[in-house]
Amino acid sequence: MNIYLNQKKVSIRRQQLIGNGGEAEVYDLGTGQVLKLFKQAHHPDYQASSPLQQAVQVRLQEHQEKLHQLPKGLPDRVIAPQEFAYDRSGRIVGYTMRFLRPSRPLLDYGDRRIRHQGISAPQVTAMLLDLHQTVAQIHQQGMIIGDFNDLNLLVQDHQAYFIDVDSFQFGSFPCRVFTERFLDPQLCNHGHQLCLDQPYRDESDWYAFTVMVMQCLLFVHPYGGVYQPKNPTHKIPQGARSLHRISIFDPQVRYPKPALPLHCLPEAILDYFEQVFRQDQRGVFPQTLLRQLRWQTCPTCGLDHAKPTCPNCFAQLRVIAPPLQSGTLHVKTLFQTQGIIVTATVQGDQLCWLYHDHQGFHREDGAIVGEGTPAPHLEFMLHGAATLISNGGQLVLLGDRPHLRKRFGLDPCHLPGHSFAGNDRHYYWIHQGQLLRGSPMAPVYMGDVLLHQTAIWVGPFGLGLYRMDTLTTLLIFDCDRPGIKDHLTVPAWPGQLLTLHCCFSGDRAWLFATSQCQGKRHYHLLVIQAQGHIEASLTSDQEDHWLASRGSCPIADQLFVPTDAGILRLELQQGHLQPTRLFTETEPFVNSHCQLLPARQGLYGIHPQSIQYLQIL
Repeated sequence: MNIYLNQKKVSIRRQQLIGNGGEAEVYDLGTGQVLKLFKQAHHPDYQASSPLQQAVQVRLQEHQEKLHQLPKGLPDRVIAPQEFAYDRSGRIVGYTMRFLRPSRPLLDYGDRRIRHQGISAPQVTAMLLDLHQTVAQIHQQGMIIGDFNDLNLLVQDHQAYFIDVDSFQFGSFPCRVFTERFLDPQLCNHGHQLCLDQPYRDESDWYAFTVMVMQCLLFVHPYGGVYQPKNPTHKIPQGARSLHRISIFDPQVRYPKPALPLHCLPEAILDYFEQVFRQDQRGVFPQTLLRQLRWQTCPTCGLDHAKPTCPNCFAQLRVIAPPLQSGTLHVKTLFQTQGIIVTATVQGDQLCWLYHDHQGFHREDGAIVGEGTPAPHLEFMLHGAATLISNGGQLVLLGDRPHLRKRFGLDPCHLPGHSFAGNDRHYYWIHQGQLLRGSPMAPVYMGDVLLHQTAIWVGPFGLGLYRMDTLTTLLIFDCDRPGIKDHLTVPAWPGQLLTLHCCFSGDRAWLFATSQCQGKRHYHLLVIQAQGHIEASLTSDQEDHWLASRGSCPIADQLFVPTDAGILRLELQQGHLQPTRLFTETEPFVNSHCQLLPARQGLYGIHPQSIQYLQIL
């Protein structure tokens, strides 16, 4: 497509792509601006649905008038269009806006693992108060956000900015799109599926805001957890629970273990949550509930809470801790810190980890490898006794000796993955579109990759992934010899990629992904052989499915999944993964957000502040 800005033709390359959402792609113009380019009806994301293609055509036609009528003087926290982009016929196909860099989607602020990277609870509370003011200002101008979700908000310096102003509702222009996790069920007339049946209103924006507050404070969605009705015939799909108001406050819902305990918040804000999500109360979120939060970290257990005394330690005074050994399970704590475990891995049968405390960053032997504190823009990986740290466009290698330090240029990865990796033998990184391997003399050129769009992982062999539109291609490379095979195309993952994670077992790579398309999340797994054959492919859109768990550990042709009910074992059989056993005795020691790693005759359980060895006898 020919794009014209200020009557000048502009050339857009795929290497400039930095974001891919449900309705548009975002390109870096290199001038402190980005171009938001609307996906046309013929885009691959819409090819499978004629009704969706028709809806896109209606929306794009409406944009020709709507964008010209956007109110002026929008709040500072709304990233407004600066200049419209046209096609050859003079139709608006997108617009430029300022590049908010560096920033993170609000989605990350509801992820407990990311929050451990230097984002404090008081900072999050201040951000939510600032967002509250922005929402009120938007309403004062006669606009409704509509599809208000944690992906159309970017956070910079703990201030949240709206980036999808073209979807706002105002005047005669409705908002027709929605995100399931944030859709007010009062707008749905159907009792069996989430569907936008009524126009958005101010109250639905405040409902979505309240969802975000709960996610940011407790790390749980109002309708998270697992619904386990006493009568199995009452079981309903996870996505339909909001229609029946079956929230985390329902006694038949198992509260997720990775979430912050409810008793960490004052009763006033918990009561308000329950009134909104169980009793359908609506209205402006009371600011005082946020202003009155007084966060503190327990010096004994490290829990963040907003109570006068630590509710966790108080409860432990009255509850007998579970035994560390039972008839079929042996558990041994290998490491514990009041700081935070930054990353952990098994390399060459050796368990390695990096942790941070008040003295700095340490390796598993206690050696200090760096000063400073965790921060969201820092990423860490391990290469034997060395530590890899990325900071924007730079990769730093910290050796096992204090004076051993190397710096390299690094291409940032615009996918939710990394452009560097390490195993016990080598380390790898991408610079100027080239995959390189570390060497004592000079970097070894492995092959060319797609600039800014390639994520890599290494184990016994190397795996990479790049994406163009909805076409996802895998790269496979030998860890020791140059050369890349990139002929393997994977099943379509339409929409926006939210997470990517890969782990290895012998000659297999297990690639996990989360995507969001048309307001709904999907969870994926590919099992890839070293020769380049996809052995298994799975997808689920159920958030209570084991695919949504994090930190799974493959061993040979088995997969061990940490869940809130214990470790689930699945076996690979003729291209399918079959659940074979749930180890319920492990339930006190794992949850769906912990990480499992392979150990001799057992598994390692990696938690934010501890590492345990679990052996099933």
